[in-house]
Formats: sequence, structure tokens, C-alpha cells
Amino acid sequence: MIHPQRERIAAVLGASQGSGYLLTPWLVLTAAHLLGEQPPSVIVPGRSAPVRCRVAWSRYEDGCDAALLVADDDLTAAAGQAPGWTRVEDLSPRPHTSAIGYPQAQRDAAGELDSEQLAGTLKPGSGMLRHRQVLDSAHGAPAPKPDGGSPWAGFSGAAVFLDGRIAGVVRADPAGTWRHGRLELTPATALLDDARFMAACERNGARLDVTRSTAPDADDFEAELRRVIIEQTSSVQIFGLNPPGGGEEFWSLDASYLSLELQGDTSAQRAEQALAGQPRVLLRGQAGSGKTTLLQWLTTIVARRELPPSLADLDGFVPLLLRLRAMPSTGALPQPEDFLAHVALGLTGRPEARGWVTRQLGLGRVLLLVDGVDEVPEDQRSRARQWLRQLIAAHPKSRFIVTTRPAAVRAGWLDALQFTELELLPMSRNDVNRFIVKWHEAADDDDATRLARLRDDLSAKVTSKQDLSRLATNPLLCALICALNRDRRGHLPNRSDGALHRSPGAPADPPRRRPGYQTGRGPGHRLESLPATAATHGLLAGQERRDGNGLRQGAADRPGSPALSAWGYRRSRRRTGPPDRPVRSAAAADTDLGGLHPPHLPGLSGCASRRPGRRSGSAGPQCP
Repeated sequence: MIHPQRERIAAVLGASQGSGYLLTPWLVLTAAHLLGEQPPSVIVPGRSAPVRCRVAWSRYEDGCDAALLVADDDLTAAAGQAPGWTRVEDLSPRPHTSAIGYPQAQRDAAGELDSEQLAGTLKPGSGMLRHRQVLDSAHGAPAPKPDGGSPWAGFSGAAVFLDGRIAGVVRADPAGTWRHGRLELTPATALLDDARFMAACERNGARLDVTRSTAPDADDFEAELRRVIIEQTSSVQIFGLNPPGGGEEFWSLDASYLSLELQGDTSAQRAEQALAGQPRVLLRGQAGSGKTTLLQWLTTIVARRELPPSLADLDGFVPLLLRLRAMPSTGALPQPEDFLAHVALGLTGRPEARGWVTRQLGLGRVLLLVDGVDEVPEDQRSRARQWLRQLIAAHPKSRFIVTTRPAAVRAGWLDALQFTELELLPMSRNDVNRFIVKWHEAADDDDATRLARLRDDLSAKVTSKQDLSRLATNPLLCALICALNRDRRGHLPNRSDGALHRSPGAPADPPRRRPGYQTGRGPGHRLESLPATAATHGLLAGQERRDGNGLRQGAADRPGSPALSAWGYRRSRRRTGPPDRPVRSAAAADTDLGGLHPPHLPGLSGCASRRPGRRSGSAGPQCP
């Protein structure tokens, strides 16, 4: 039998109103601080009047706030199986924990009670010194009462359920720093270790089925899967910035990821704030804006279980990143049991892999990150939406983030599936400067002084040179500029340089020699090819208005606009590419990027936070 059950969710009327849960049709678990001098009464859904109770056991101290009440009459006709109990004895957070009760926030205009289900993460490591645990809400906090009281008043005594078993009892709203976003609990272990509590249960017909909760990371297969995911997503491969002696560089996301802003309906926030508490997100962003790298960063921190406080509700989830551009261009999209083949191919042959993803989806423990709806051929995108619809219908408790270029799907494309739409904004002036610093920190060089000079000079140029600042609007273009600036030792062409007025395919004249100047490693290292590369990959279409230096204010830069004319850009009309794939641009097949591979360079957009820590518990007033 699955718990919690509707007919067992009790409202307790004592010195103040609270909540409780029926262990048997007559035995009620609640909080001790609700009791007063007069006998309490209890009412459950389906009864028209409260039933008087007596106190069978009560304990109120720092480490325990709980009571057992015995009703004078059966509170429900449904006998059924008693709920099981679980001991949480390690410090691993447990997502998908819930409690149901009758808080003040749910009372209607007439003051009538109604229920509220709080879903969140049980944190055994918070409140340890006071022998408590906490339940952090995954969906924000209700507004405080007009008199300043807790909106959770009336919720004390609600049983807390983890995997269908009682893991604790709600006792207090710490308020203060937590602003009603967490509740304190009496852990189940405090009751199960109390001989008087166990005896009272036995006397009143409640035989307790007790198990120990297994830490989410105790699953060997899951631990191995997380390791593989982290290894695959925690670094970014960079082509064209090869170390001495050849080979390829890999940059750590910890060092290079930069948190960019996402625009919602009303406001713009940094990614980690904008995504907080969002079960389903459609993320739009221009090519090169950092969509893929944002998903890589999320995959990495969720797999590591090293989350910033705003994303704490994702703790315990298993992130599965599916790159649609890697899928066959024809045929059906993968079903859950095929996901591992795209995420951790080496683990698919293990016996534990059979049915594992489907089970985790059913438990609501999967964060599915689907990258690149725009990579699906246009005539098949409706099938992609139907694929998402079927996944959500079968697994509504799991979380979904989907990315696309803005023009690929219409506004509201996933509204019927209750997706929130967010858009990656162009980089601000501060973002560009921070990116340049992080790029040069990651681009290791034997001559640190020279690299620092190049960094500082480029930062000044991006601010002062309008043509350059108009290009430095997203991570890919910033990375290209940084790479070319380093390879040309800071000698970026001026607008008046005749080389900039050639078509991208025209043969280059020998560059002018300057003291200390070296030519690039190939035609892709000529800066005059940068605007062609940018426009070719759709990076300049539909930009926001930029200020006088080209930073987030002016009209869109399109082929033929003054910004591109200054760089000598002329659009080729020839389309290339296989017929079953969307063509990103007119000249994609002919553009030499000097080995800088666009799908990877968005990963250079880097984050300000490095392995953010967790918040600890705090004390506060009880829920009345």
C-alpha cells in the first residue's frame, strides 16, 4: 500500500491547530507542542466532525517534538496497511521527500482549512547539533502572514515521507534567513530509538515496519554512471589552441564556465537563479550563445552533487544529456532504455543497466537535458515534441530542459507541456571582460607576462573599438577573438586595413610585418574571416540593441549592415550540406575556422562560482 493516503491526513485541534497522520484508524502521529491542557481532537477528510482523543505518548525537547493520540472512535473506515518507517542515518540529501498538512497559507477567505503538499529535499546534515533535520522546499516559499507570522502555521505534526515511508515529523519553521523556504523536522530515528514510543505503538495496534534508507549514491551502478558522466562533461575540448608538440587541450569547466543571464517573462537573472525550481524549461539561444555549455555545466554539477543553493532541489537527480545532433537524422528518437547508449555507452552491457533508466524516471530522479531541437530536421520537429509529450506523460516527476535556436520553433511551442521559456541574453560588458580574463587564465602559456599583456590590451580594445565590440557578443565569438588575438600577438586588423574589405574566399595578400609579428597558422586565423564565420553560423542575426560600444542596445546586425560592411563581409548565396540536415548557413562547408570548432567553443563561457558550498540549518520559531 502506498503512503501517504488521503483519508489518513489529519488536522489536529489542540492548544493550536496542527497536522498529523493516522498510523492506524485510531492512532494519530503529530507534534507534541500542539497539545494543551484540554484533550485534543482530530478530523480527517470524509468526517463531518472532530473526534476527541487522549494522549498515549508525548515527548517535547530539543531533539524530539512528537506525540501519539488515541481517538475515542475510529477516524476512518479504511483499515489498510500501516505506513512503514525509514531511518536516515547518513548525511546524504534525499530529494523527492514530501509532507502533507493543513497550513495557514492554504486557508481560504472564510478561514476554512485546506491541505498543502510540500515537496523538497530532506537534508540530514542540517540541524545536527540540535538533533534535527530539515526539509527544503523545491518550489519556493509562501508569502508571510500579514502579521508577520509563519505561513506554515498549522503544518506542525505532518508526517514526512521518503519513498513511501515516514522519515520524520514537521516541528518548526526556522524563518529568518530561510524566509519560510525550509521546515525543521524531528527525525524518525528519535522516535524509533525511544522505547516508550515503541511500546505505545505496540499497545495501540501499530506494529512498525522499519528499514534503513540507503544513500542515493550507495548504488554502485549509479556511482559508476555519475563518474562516467562527470568525466565526459566536466571539460571542454578546444581545437586550434594546441599545446607545444601538438595534441589537444581540454579546459576544465570549473575554471572556464561563466554564468550568463537568462530572460524570463518579467526579468533577467543569472542562469542558476533563473533555473531554480523550474521542472521544465525550453531554453532559447542564438548559435554560439552557450546553450550546450550551460547544459554541460548543469550535467556536471548535478552528477557531482555540488550544487549552488539556488539549485539545491536538483540534489540526488541523475543528469542525462542527450545531444540531438548526434542522433540519426531519420528514424525515431531514443526511448528511455536507449538513453544510456548516448550517455555512457560502456555501461550498457552491465546487468544492472537493464531497466535502470526507466526505474529512475518513474521515481522522478532524472534530469533529462535535451540539446538542440533545431538540429532535428524541420519536418520532424513535431515528432520531437510528441516524443517529449510521451516521456512527460509516463514520467511527470522527472525534470526536463530542452534547448533550441530561437527561429527553429515558434513561441509557446511547449506551452501545452507546461514548459517555462527562457532565453540566453547576449553578453554584457562585464560578461565580456570576465570571459577574456577566464580565457587567458585557461590558455596556458610559458610567457605569463606576455599573456597578461595580451589580455589587458584585448579588454581595452573590445571596449574602445566599436567594430570589435559589436562582434564580442557571445562566447563563441569572444573565444574566436581571443584565439586570433593571441596567435597574432595582439595585432588585430583595423577597420581601415585593406584586407578587411575582401570577400572571405578571396586570396589573401601577404600581411604587413611588424616587430614581433607572426602570421597565423592558416587562413582561419585571419581576423578578416571572423565576420564571415560569425554570419555563416548565424551568430549576428537578431541581436539585441547595443550601446555606443556595441554592448546590449543597438539594432540587429545582418549581412549588409554597417557593422559587417566594416569587416568586408559579403554573403555567399550558395547553400551546402546534406539534404536531411538543417543548413546552418550559406557557406558553412567552405569556412575555415582555423580548427576552432563551434560546437565546442561555446563551452568557453565560464562560471563565476567554483564548487559552491551548501547552506547549513538555522533555528527559528515553531509552526503554531
